Amino acid sequence: MRRRTSSRLTRTSLATLASLAVFWLLLPSSPAQSSRPIYARPVETARSPALLPLPPGAIEPAGWLRDWCLSARDGCTGHMDDVAPEFRHAWAADFQQRGTGLNWPNGAWPYEGGGYWFDGLTRLGLALHDESLLAQARTRFRPVLDRMNDRGFLFLWWLDRKSDSDRAALKAGGDGWSIWASGLMGRALSGYYAGTKDPHALEAMVKAYGPDPEGLRWINSNLSNVAPAFDAYTWSGDPGIRRALDNLFHTPPSGFSPNIARFHAPPDMTPGSVLDNCHVVEFLEGTTPWALGTLWTGDESYLKATLAWHDLLAKVSMLPTGAPVADEWFLPTGAFRGTETCDVAGYLWSQLFLLSLTGDGKLADRAERVFFNAGPATIARDFKTHVYFQSPNRFAAGSPSFPHGPGASGGNYAVKHMPLCCTAAVNRIVPWYVTNMWMATPDNGLAATCYGPCKVSALVADRVPVEIACTTDYPFTEDVEMTVKPTREVHFPISVHIPAWCERPALTINGAVVPLERSSTGFARIDRTWKPGDAIALSLPMAPKIEQGRDRAPRGPVGGEHLPSRITIRGEDDPTGAPFGSVSMGPLLFAEAIADVGGPNTPDPTATWKVALDTHAPGFEVVRTSLPSRWDWPLASPLKVRTRVFPVDWNPAPGSPTLPDAPIAPTAAARSIELIPYGCTKFRISMFPVARREPALKDVRKILFLGNSITHHGPNESLGWPGDWGMAASAPEKDYVHLVAAAVGRIAGKAPEFRDLNIADFERGYANYDAAAKLKDAIAFDADLIILAIGENVPALDSPAAGDRFETAVRTLLGTLQGGRDRIVLVRSCFWANGPKDERLSKASRSAGVRFVDIGRLGADPANAARSERAFKHEGVAGHPGDRGMKAIAEAIMEALK
Repeated sequence: MRRRTSSRLTRTSLATLASLAVFWLLLPSSPAQSSRPIYARPVETARSPALLPLPPGAIEPAGWLRDWCLSARDGCTGHMDDVAPEFRHAWAADFQQRGTGLNWPNGAWPYEGGGYWFDGLTRLGLALHDESLLAQARTRFRPVLDRMNDRGFLFLWWLDRKSDSDRAALKAGGDGWSIWASGLMGRALSGYYAGTKDPHALEAMVKAYGPDPEGLRWINSNLSNVAPAFDAYTWSGDPGIRRALDNLFHTPPSGFSPNIARFHAPPDMTPGSVLDNCHVVEFLEGTTPWALGTLWTGDESYLKATLAWHDLLAKVSMLPTGAPVADEWFLPTGAFRGTETCDVAGYLWSQLFLLSLTGDGKLADRAERVFFNAGPATIARDFKTHVYFQSPNRFAAGSPSFPHGPGASGGNYAVKHMPLCCTAAVNRIVPWYVTNMWMATPDNGLAATCYGPCKVSALVADRVPVEIACTTDYPFTEDVEMTVKPTREVHFPISVHIPAWCERPALTINGAVVPLERSSTGFARIDRTWKPGDAIALSLPMAPKIEQGRDRAPRGPVGGEHLPSRITIRGEDDPTGAPFGSVSMGPLLFAEAIADVGGPNTPDPTATWKVALDTHAPGFEVVRTSLPSRWDWPLASPLKVRTRVFPVDWNPAPGSPTLPDAPIAPTAAARSIELIPYGCTKFRISMFPVARREPALKDVRKILFLGNSITHHGPNESLGWPGDWGMAASAPEKDYVHLVAAAVGRIAGKAPEFRDLNIADFERGYANYDAAAKLKDAIAFDADLIILAIGENVPALDSPAAGDRFETAVRTLLGTLQGGRDRIVLVRSCFWANGPKDERLSKASRSAGVRFVDIGRLGADPANAARSERAFKHEGVAGHPGDRGMKAIAEAIMEALK
């Protein structure tokens, strides 16, 4: 039997809520009230946010951004009921899951999907002032609003929180899955109430969060309900919610799952430290709401811990797209790793949320970067199909293969993907950005936080209405023009965000240049009296630049286990990983487009994209044309960057593609290509291999020889070997090391400095060899020429698996030795020819883009063995190259170098 419910408030009367809403929105001017920020919540906490979000609807998109919003309305966001039946079930009156059905695989998924969708639907409707979208939102909220009561579990109104069976089912159901999903519903209702002031919405939130003082920490594995509970309290002052927040933040944080509890203190960012990764949705929802503890208690440590974890995510996992690797767990940056669409939406939300709390422009920079790049890559141009995962490089449909979710098919554009989380979450991206482009300041001014064409309507100073129209094609152009229209002349401050990438911003007001001082938080404050029609012109000059980094993502077959893996914090100069280059201008990432023909899942088969960036002389040229009449992130982009690249021998396998392990040698002369904004592409290369530009032999000043006993062997009485040079030359100057150094010196006109090092321990233990640690001093030598002479001591490669392991180890070693700088690297084959080893050495050399010389024929000539020149106590020594053999090796190396 259904419990009787009521639409009346039981803890806080509707009359009280209505009066609070009037107090907040229509507060009359008076000396006593003028010191209170207009957009502050009715109920104060220990600390206030640095910036105050405006009600959704205060900011209306214009220009190209409005076009994109209309595409969302006419595409997925306005028609999710047609996408899958689960969306018709979402929070519907007749969809009441119980028992095992509260776990998402057993039917509870629509609670998560509904929360995501309703959030985007509501904010989009408010931003566009679109009554059809708002009517749809009201219809979807109504079953919950009409049925909320004091005994339910959060928004699961049909359950009884005093029922042992219901509590057990909730806890068992995916570790509180439906409790997590309730937080998403709470967030959607929070946006709805903020924009509409529908008292029933706040009534529902109070009933969800007020009755149970342990409700926010009862499920210890997520914090999704904290932000909407905080919102409900600051709007209502409900004492029950206050107790619940006190229990969460004032009580020592015990009882949380370890993966959530660790977010309560900053991570160890020391290079070399190791930590477990986690699912990125769990990361964002576990770290971001915890920052509210600083507003609740006044204790800075809550916010500091959250920001430190977000800095760690940016350091370890950030992609040039502005989104972290999240497929679905965070991992080191990788050109072919994925970002789940849920995490594009979640990362944007988290940065805007933290921007409000801190006022730090760095977070606005992050929000713009992810929105303008990863945002449009999630969705097709008609806003009707989407990806589950995107990757910075995509050259084939069904590639790469992702470890979770729908796997390889997750990179394809489809009407829906199973599970349906991303199908729902994609609707949040555009409206969350639009509704946070402006915020209020505590001194009753306004702050332009993120840019794009829009109009903001707000109250300033002593509640004077003002309208500011932003006319711009940003980020496709550099200028933002703002026309300020207060209803009367009024004094108030406007703060404008100055992105960190912009080196020479400029500002004029009514045509007059105004000195611009960027604060430590990345904003410039304009404090003056404004008249209707005053014009601000903000110039944010953009210049293309190459950003280089390391692809340290795991390689090889991917597994689908939802288990943590260990992540090592790397130092800035750590040489491990494949080097890459990307091109950015302002907040935009640029990519070489592989045209999609006949839809976003079919690449042009004639496209040529196997190139490496010329990082030394990119030869940038910017080409701008007018934006099209309707914006849909077109392949024919109005903004292009031309740059120099080199064709290279790079053939990534679609199933498991990788970048070359080191700067790669060009196969032809440089040519110029056009890059377009990443968001305009569906197939692309945006994390490029780096072209190797070898120094000329005449410029070589340092040489590093790495090998085995042929390269260097110290005296050994038991072997009858007295020398301290390459075995078995008759004197130091007769070994190949000294011969090569002398030959290079003759070309350079000056004897080079050189070092020779025996790394036979690599040959015998290559699988576990830590080159960065063991060769630290050799790497620091910073040689211009490196010669790698190994293979003879490697155990027999008696299986393909053994060959793969050896090839991978050599490739990794070469990448470490390259260190991201241009130098000549040469690998030689075994002196005594060995087909399996030599083949793997050759393949590793090609992959790393370095030279390879086959000297196996030399070992087959008996005249090259030392025994042909003199007698030796030990037969093994006698078989080494003698003076003639060493001379032949040196000549082969020099021929390959020339």
